[in-house]
Amino acid sequence: MLRSWFAAVAEGYKNGESKQSSGPINEEERKTIYAKEKNNRVTCPFFDRGSNVNSSAIRTVFMIMISCLLYTVKSILWIIFTFDVSHEDSEATINISCVSVKVPPFWRANPEILLSQMKKRLILAGITIEITKFHHVISALQSEELGIVGDIILNPPAEKPYKALRTRLCSQYVDSEKQRLRDLIYRMQLGDRKPSCLLLEMRNKAGNRMTEELLKSLFLQRLPTYVQQILAISNDQLEKLAEMADGIIPRRFMRLTLRTDIKTTLRDISSRLSTCERSTSRGPERRFCR
Repeated sequence: MLRSWFAAVAEGYKNGESKQSSGPINEEERKTIYAKEKNNRVTCPFFDRGSNVNSSAIRTVFMIMISCLLYTVKSILWIIFTFDVSHEDSEATINISCVSVKVPPFWRANPEILLSQMKKRLILAGITIEITKFHHVISALQSEELGIVGDIILNPPAEKPYKALRTRLCSQYVDSEKQRLRDLIYRMQLGDRKPSCLLLEMRNKAGNRMTEELLKSLFLQRLPTYVQQILAISNDQLEKLAEMADGIIPRRFMRLTLRTDIKTTLRDISSRLSTCERSTSRGPERRFCR
């Protein structure tokens, strides 16, 4: 269709130029040529209303233009609607995060576990910014912890303030490696606990700095003699041995063991007090004799 239209236009202009190139014309010839030109004017196929083919082409062009316009408007409306929804969703997420994050109280006995738990809660709430995590940790601190990290709170570092706060708290409250091993070897006793609970605490103290065989040996030493003899013939994992010990040791025996430990401790304290009283009572006599 376009090819035929260009051909018709070119032919019309060619005929017009051939007629006008014959030389100067007078007024009558001009009128005659104008009448012929009016009868044989060059028409554009797209705008010739007398032809059915040309009118259908016009309708097609207009339909295409309207379709493009509708598609453009639809795309713009979709972009605007998507932006508004995403913006509202982000604001709702921020509000939910602020409400749903519940900060637990600071645990001085094991701050690493507490801070790890708090980190997981912040991740679930969608909070990943350092300064936001920094403020959440501060809200869980008591007066004693605030005194330790007071300089960081008043002048937080420009980069990674949460990491600096975490490092300070862990360095102050986490026991040294020697202290943990000393507690593990000398101070931890069964008492009124189940053997499985004792094993969990021993494993927490040991961390990755002790082999499984050494931990097993220290754990069995905390158990009564008859339980050690029963478990010595088993090759099960340490956790399985602890469960077996839970079933072997009666609850009454654990209470009796706790009472025995308390009596022994009170006896030691009483003997030390008696020694101190003797030493203080002898002091004035020595000075008087001199």
